Amino acid sequence: MKRKWQLILLVGLCFGYQFTLAQKPLVGSNVYDKWPKLELNDGTSISNNGKFMTYLLQGKEGMSTRVVQSLVTDWRVQWREKQTNCEFSQDNRKYIFMRHDSLCLGTLGGPEVLYILGVSRFNLLKRGISEDWLIYNLKTKPDELIFRDLQRGSQQIFANTQNYWPSNNGKSVVIQTKDEQIKLLILEQPEPKRVWFGKLSTDPVWAADETSFAFTGIAQGDSVNALYYYQSKSNITSKLLDQRFARLENNYDIIRANAISKDGNSVFFTAREKTKIAQISRNAKPVSVDLYSYKDARLQSEQLRTAKQLSDYKVVFQIADQRIVWIEKKGIRIWAYGSEINTNADDVLVDKIDDGSMAAGQDEWNWNTHVKHSIELLDIKDGQSHQLSPTLEHIKVPLYICQFSPNGKYVLWYDPLNKNYFCCDMSTYKVHNLTASISTNWSTYDIGGYNDEPADQFRPVGIAAFLPNDKGVLLYDLHDVYQIDLTGQKAPLCLTNYEGKRRHLSFRLAMYNGSDNARNVIKENGNESLLLNAFDLKTKMDGFYHSRLGAQRQPQRLTIQPYLLDGLPEYEVGGVNKPIKARDSNIYIVQHQSATEAPNLFSTTDFKSFKPLTDNAPQKAYNWLTSELITWKTFNRTISQGILYKPENFDPKKKYPVIFYYYEKYSNSLNRFLEPEANGATIDIPTFVSKGYLVFVPDIHYPLNTGQGYGCYNSVVSAAKYLSKMPWVDAKHMGINGHSRGGFETDYLITHTNIFAAAVAGAGYCDAISLYTHSGVDGRSGGQQYEVGHQRIGATLWQNPRLYLENSPILKADKVSTPFLMMNNKLDDNIPFTQGIEFFSSLRRLRKKAWMLQYDGQGHVILDKAAAWDFEIRMEQFFDHYLKGAPPPLWMTRGVSAKLKGIDDGLALDTSGQIP
Repeated sequence: MKRKWQLILLVGLCFGYQFTLAQKPLVGSNVYDKWPKLELNDGTSISNNGKFMTYLLQGKEGMSTRVVQSLVTDWRVQWREKQTNCEFSQDNRKYIFMRHDSLCLGTLGGPEVLYILGVSRFNLLKRGISEDWLIYNLKTKPDELIFRDLQRGSQQIFANTQNYWPSNNGKSVVIQTKDEQIKLLILEQPEPKRVWFGKLSTDPVWAADETSFAFTGIAQGDSVNALYYYQSKSNITSKLLDQRFARLENNYDIIRANAISKDGNSVFFTAREKTKIAQISRNAKPVSVDLYSYKDARLQSEQLRTAKQLSDYKVVFQIADQRIVWIEKKGIRIWAYGSEINTNADDVLVDKIDDGSMAAGQDEWNWNTHVKHSIELLDIKDGQSHQLSPTLEHIKVPLYICQFSPNGKYVLWYDPLNKNYFCCDMSTYKVHNLTASISTNWSTYDIGGYNDEPADQFRPVGIAAFLPNDKGVLLYDLHDVYQIDLTGQKAPLCLTNYEGKRRHLSFRLAMYNGSDNARNVIKENGNESLLLNAFDLKTKMDGFYHSRLGAQRQPQRLTIQPYLLDGLPEYEVGGVNKPIKARDSNIYIVQHQSATEAPNLFSTTDFKSFKPLTDNAPQKAYNWLTSELITWKTFNRTISQGILYKPENFDPKKKYPVIFYYYEKYSNSLNRFLEPEANGATIDIPTFVSKGYLVFVPDIHYPLNTGQGYGCYNSVVSAAKYLSKMPWVDAKHMGINGHSRGGFETDYLITHTNIFAAAVAGAGYCDAISLYTHSGVDGRSGGQQYEVGHQRIGATLWQNPRLYLENSPILKADKVSTPFLMMNNKLDDNIPFTQGIEFFSSLRRLRKKAWMLQYDGQGHVILDKAAAWDFEIRMEQFFDHYLKGAPPPLWMTRGVSAKLKGIDDGLALDTSGQIP
């Protein structure tokens, strides 16, 4: 009898649990505005001693919550406010923030808060390792600038001020007074000194000593903007030049100061060419006509788009001999601005293009002789240029990496044709191949062994970091981390001992002990340990490993978990969340997230055990989703992966409609938390899953030289065939959805299969031939995307017309039997609106069931919130009707006439029984 009652109780509990799940509210547009978001690298910081942290719990619309809390006790404060910054004092005693118009100085660990009312602006200057100065203005006395020493409690007030500019590391402040005096306050000194009379036109730029600075402004009694340089050693402000300077030839205006060389002898600035167009015509009023010529370096349509853009050029002024050196001019554009990367270099890298058109260089580099690149070193002392290497002379492929080493001793670049990294020694101009002895692929090509054609086959994974004093560089391939000697004398080392390739891991630097993130340089502090992030490309688990510089040894695994901890690899959508370290203690903050658990913050000292710090779990209040990694064989026998999202109240005895969403590869996002939103492009997965759909996101693999269409069909349709065999899948009610490239793939699928019951495409394109030669909103040709880019045909229209025809769904519009909803907007600067209207007009002519949405004022993605919500609602109504049998909305049955546009949205359901 007892066992009987136990069984009844167990059944009752199970029923109660299922009933509770069933009663949870569904995710929908009602939660989009209020969904809380917590990001590690967006508003999170930790005190120097590692005992306190602050983070921002963002509301997508309206107010957010700022939290400051202890990591060792229960102390915690929070307040509601629009997004605000919160900073810690260097002595770990204060937290400083703005609330409304009050500047608040709170005591860490205690209840005390000092409110300074009516503050309009503040800055916290952190000097050295322990000193903080607070600078602020009061609304009641806007011309008073108040300096408060937080450690000593002293205060200085400067009257008659109008604006101020702190130096980079808080050593000095430039002050502009209301009577047009420019003063310099060095915080160690009691009084500021007057350095100039006039009005600054742009912000000053600081020299390395943080007491000298350059600026542009109009001096008292003058009317011309000029470039000035204040040098603290001489205590003199020198006028360097203005537009009347002979070398500017009266054709240029001085715009802004950009940088000062490390030796203080050169000032980098921007000059703008004055527009002068002479009328050369036999007629008094020339006819307005666009003249297209085959000799033009750029299409006339692109020239028209950029004709009114300002022509700005970067220039160097050499103080010693009062000489101008032009870095940029017609035909020369900066590739990497040496003065801003490393101001002690005597050279800058320039990307020389015959007509100076970076835009044309981006789109037509693979064939247009006018825009082939030439990477050169330009000496800022004499203006002479030096060719780096024959490998860089008139290259056909853009160099995605070409830069100085931090100390300026070397120039490093990746040559995508030779598929290796090269280095030039600046003292000898000798060039050597750094990676010739390493047998690997430095790009993301062939991810997972699929022999895919990558979307960008020439881009390398990249540089991890430089070693101190230019002693070496760390490079990534898809899997491992390599230490390379820049002199080429020492053999390369694989710091991860090829463990990444063996175990299908992707190793990345999670953090350097004592790192300089601004320069991406590992500091030399006696500790050569490396913290590595490790992402498993097969299981999608994430974790941390430990390794060391200078040794090729097995990395030590610290943890690997079914979460996203550091973020997705850099070639994936979703970004990264690097750990945050306390400056003076071995305490880190990391973020955990999964598909079922919203992002939260944890602390750790060893990356093996983690202490939870936050408990943000909005998903628990709703019928949420689960994610599952699915593996299947495609039609060409390739093993592929994808993510299956199910509702948390999933019942294997029921049959569910399925929507397939696709865009390149997303399986690495298995443990990524999806926040509900109307994204203005595709279905919101949490919303659809919560309301009883299954959503499957298959990876799409693109075999070489086949075009997008075949790869999509091979991946998506094979996935649909595989899932349709599952007893809980309603194989008669499967839908598809994609945007942009995914929109094209949707067009392609409905013209090549009838297994889907409904399809939605956003910003799709249907005609490869017209798109190949089009000039869209930006005026540029679309051909390169087919030849060497995302469309993956790999040939011109005339070399392989068959593939262009096969990848033009419009030619098979008569084969469509799937009800189809399209969204194409007139202001789309990516996909011409004509691509949408071509396909819709063809389907309409063929009497196919098709609807097209065009949102006024919107482009490739719908950014307006109301319009994005409207699109989300219409997609849901469309799929609900065809995949769930719900009544159709009026916009599908009777339509909305043009005269009712903006008056009647047609969203009400049609209960008359009329069939769309």
